[in-house]
Amino acid sequence: MFMAMGLFALADFLQRHGYSSKIIHLGVERIANKKFSIENYLKEKDIRSIGISLHWHYQSNNCISLVNKIKAIQPKLKIILGGFTASFFSDEIMRKFKEVDFIVRGDAEIPLLNLMNEISKNKPDFSSIPNLTWRKDNKITHNKHSYVANEIDINKLNFSNFKLFKNFFIYSKITPQLFRFSKDLLNKHSTFILCVGRGCSVNCSFCGGSNLSQQIINKRKKIIFRSYEKVLETIRDAKKIGIDCLYVCFDPNPDRKYYIELFKLIRINKIDISMVFECWSLPTVRFINEFKKTFGKGKYSAIVLSPETGSETLRKLNKGFFYTNSEFFNILQYLKKKRIFTQIYFSYPLPYETVRDINATDNFIELIKRKIKIYGKILVQDFNLDPASPMFLFPARYKIIKKTKLFSDYCKRIIKHGYFIKGFNRHKFSSAYKKWLERDEAHELVARGWNYFKLKQYKKAIKEVSKAIDLDNKEDSIHLLLGLCYEKIKQHEKAIKELKKAEKITPKDPLINFSLSNCYRNIDQRERFNKELDKGVIKLKRVQQKTLNKN
Repeated sequence: MFMAMGLFALADFLQRHGYSSKIIHLGVERIANKKFSIENYLKEKDIRSIGISLHWHYQSNNCISLVNKIKAIQPKLKIILGGFTASFFSDEIMRKFKEVDFIVRGDAEIPLLNLMNEISKNKPDFSSIPNLTWRKDNKITHNKHSYVANEIDINKLNFSNFKLFKNFFIYSKITPQLFRFSKDLLNKHSTFILCVGRGCSVNCSFCGGSNLSQQIINKRKKIIFRSYEKVLETIRDAKKIGIDCLYVCFDPNPDRKYYIELFKLIRINKIDISMVFECWSLPTVRFINEFKKTFGKGKYSAIVLSPETGSETLRKLNKGFFYTNSEFFNILQYLKKKRIFTQIYFSYPLPYETVRDINATDNFIELIKRKIKIYGKILVQDFNLDPASPMFLFPARYKIIKKTKLFSDYCKRIIKHGYFIKGFNRHKFSSAYKKWLERDEAHELVARGWNYFKLKQYKKAIKEVSKAIDLDNKEDSIHLLLGLCYEKIKQHEKAIKELKKAEKITPKDPLINFSLSNCYRNIDQRERFNKELDKGVIKLKRVQQKTLNKN
């Protein structure tokens, strides 16, 4: 559901050069209008060409299905693909999928504009367009990959022309857990992914956007940053239309001097907004202090850390930026002291991983839980195999066996992780990662349960959460969700039992006490009703006071 942020700049760039341009997100359109269909949309519009983002490999099957659907409706319409996945597999895609007319490899601004200029002519000549893959006399032609955007180029782009994105505000409220196209499942707050620069300085084994991957896909050899003025301009535009939170996932330099200066400028310009910042390396105390000063008042602000594993040896073998567990805990304690919410990511399966490493990560996660309590959230995600990642390119070096090798493999939805670690057959994999696989499934079931709760389908929510308990009863919100659902369907005794369990996990949450008081009122236990109501009011006042102190 989350698109590559460069689409904003591409749409605006074409618009400024005389081509009517619009971003259409099919998932967003289905949320806005359940009857939306691309077939009807194309019939009603005069469209000459469609660019489809094939950036994330997870889109592969849907992207090709969409291409076929469009060509069936309007066979003369020109279809252009772009993005990391399309660029990396450009030759295979053009060979196997005749409906695709063009692929723009790597940075697309100038190549796409040149392509539009030629498509507009009666006798187009595509031979001089940089980065273009196309067919000449039914033969696939790869033009020279000569365009790589530099800092001058990127500072000419506008990443905040929100008017070009149909139903942008729905898009800004999408959640990662969205499992159904419904407005009821959107976030209450809006988030905008902020483009700060391009490139990467290191090679994490699993990342298709690594330094090596960037050189192969984009021919990018160095990192580029947008100017402070341009980034501030984008932030102001986002704030002006009501964006609540910025999301940054570009952190190539551990000293973060760029961001420290940017944060100071945000304060000078008195821009009051939240930020979620993904740290690629361990943040410094200075960076944390500047983040706190700038975004500490933000209701949705957080710092994201990705140690990936509890094994230092394994981390060193897979992460571009290494740090010890001791260094990690020191920073974690400092973030807690500063009351900065922290999201912490672990991933599996990692190259070279052993059963001993898996156990080390389990112990590490439990230790983190005890230390951060309510100031953080731990997520364990399963990896797929990123095209062009170091481990994709050099499977023998990373001691993996690839299951996904071709683009057509990524179009098969049945393939789960895309690779095995050598020595881990399917049975050993399931056995070694049993706890994590069950935890993943439980997390997904609970997320679905919360979605059903928002949709007021309480019995369905209870059914999903009950399955989750059988797999992993350590999911923090299981008992809270069950308690709230039982309260809604007026099974108050069951609700009280679950809410009491939830209170032991999150004792400072006033919602639990208000829900308990409601249950006691409905079963005519006046004394307990008053007691829980008072506890809820006291906790709520504490939360409000902390918010005031924070501000």
